[in-house]
Amino acid sequence: MKAVLVGGIQDDKIYYIIDAKGTSNDGAVVSPEGKVIMFRFFSWVSKNPGVRKIRNTKFHRLLWGNQSDSAKSKWFDVFMQKTQEIDKSMLADIIIKTDLSPSGKAFKKKNDQIKRFLSTKGQSMVIPSENTYFTDDDKRKMWVIAKLFGGNGVDND
Repeated sequence: MKAVLVGGIQDDKIYYIIDAKGTSNDGAVVSPEGKVIMFRFFSWVSKNPGVRKIRNTKFHRLLWGNQSDSAKSKWFDVFMQKTQEIDKSMLADIIIKTDLSPSGKAFKKKNDQIKRFLSTKGQSMVIPSENTYFTDDDKRKMWVIAKLFGGNGVDND
C-alpha cells in the first residue's frame, strides 16, 4: 500500500492511498497512537467538513479539486474511476508511506516508558494473572492500589 499525507482533522492525519484499485478503500485516518481506520476517501471527506487540506503540490491541488475545466476529466479518471495512474512527476517531491502502522520509534519509546515504570516498583509490583477475577470495580481498584503500595490486597475488615 502506498499512501500520501493529504490533510488532517483534529490530531489525526488523513492519507490518500495512491495505489487503491476499483471500489476498495482509498483513504485512511491515523490517530496519534497509530490506530488506522480505512475508508472510501471522497465519501468520508465530504461528510467531515473540518478537514485541513494540504494544497502545496500539484498532486494535492489535483486531489482537492483546484483544477481547470480541462483537468476535471483527468481528476475523475484518476480518483473516481481509477482508470488512469497518477502522473509520476506529480509524486516526485512527495513522501510516500508504505506502512501506516505506528513507527518503531514511537513503539520503542512507549515500551521503554513501561519498562522504566515497572523497574521502579521492584518486588512490590504485582500484575494480576489472567485468572484473577474481581466481582466489582471497587474491589479491583483496592487490590491494585494495595499491590502498588506494598499491601497484600486483602480487606481485613
